[in-house]
Amino acid sequence: MQCWKRLKHPHLVKILGHYESMHRVFFTMEYARGEDMPHYLQKNGPVKEYQAMIWVSQVISAVNYMHTGEIVHRDLKLKNIALFPDEGSVIKIGDFGFARSMIGGVALSETFCGSKSYLAPEISMGMPYDPYKSDLCCADKQGKSE
Repeated sequence: MQCWKRLKHPHLVKILGHYESMHRVFFTMEYARGEDMPHYLQKNGPVKEYQAMIWVSQVISAVNYMHTGEIVHRDLKLKNIALFPDEGSVIKIGDFGFARSMIGGVALSETFCGSKSYLAPEISMGMPYDPYKSDLCCADKQGKSE
């Protein structure tokens, strides 16, 4: 549980607290007044290239921060990225349900995590994968999504 306490970045949804039951962990997180990216794009249509570049750089910044702290998200997708209009043009990554601390961890993972349309190819093929590279592959797909 300690890895969640270390997640403090302007482009990660703040985790305010957590509760652990016998089989699950529940998080209390900051409220996103905006909407997730699929809803925003459906309502507003495509964004200008400049805005997309800003948002993709925010995602990359957050992923880099997590990886530097040896944490992998393992489920990066537009649905897990929320717009925070009260903070300007800020987006934040949320949904840390598949996130994992990699401190002292194995080099490759075999756990199937993520959403089909955002998976790295090796996960789709059921092969062992590097969760850091998988996060980067998914982050790259964010900039290419509709």
